[in-house]
Amino acid sequence: ILVQLIKREYIFEAAEYYERALLDTEQRFGGDHKRLTERLRSLADTYLNLGRYDDAERHYRRELDLDLKEYGADELRPAELLRKLAVNCARAGRLDEAIQWYQQACQSYQRYDPDNTVAIADAQWDMAHEYIAQRRFDEARALYQTVRDYYVQHYRPASWVAVDVMCDLAKLEREQGRLDEAEALLREGRRYGKVFQDK
Repeated sequence: ILVQLIKREYIFEAAEYYERALLDTEQRFGGDHKRLTERLRSLADTYLNLGRYDDAERHYRRELDLDLKEYGADELRPAELLRKLAVNCARAGRLDEAIQWYQQACQSYQRYDPDNTVAIADAQWDMAHEYIAQRRFDEARALYQTVRDYYVQHYRPASWVAVDVMCDLAKLEREQGRLDEAEALLREGRRYGKVFQDK
């Protein structure tokens, strides 16, 4: 039912559905039961899409508390929630907080599975965007370079993801007046994109 509501863009009805489902689950199992986590996540995601960022954060934080009790800090679910909190803060315009949540998410991913660096790279890429929004260009450049090097190495010989990161970095270099560096990155991106397309 809910999927149909969302597909029809009745997102307000979806939020009401999740609110009722959460209340029902609380009444049946109590306020700290692990069954609440999925209800909280769904409702928080819906609030995020509605732009109700304070409500989204409140439910993400509550889910995080439950997950920490159930799984501990070194599991995947808390790491994913930290990234959700980062996205929520970024959309709310609270960029300093967003970066702090991204940093915590990267640390959590690292503790959970040091070999699964895809999630870390993705979070770093998101964090670089927030640095750009804050005009912290040197920090953004360093993160873009780290993420680009990871994707180039991990997805040999090429990947559209690596190309996208190169384009982001080239845009930053061009806006900073580093035109030669920007052109070199665009050439590299075109070369990698062609290899990937020819595969």
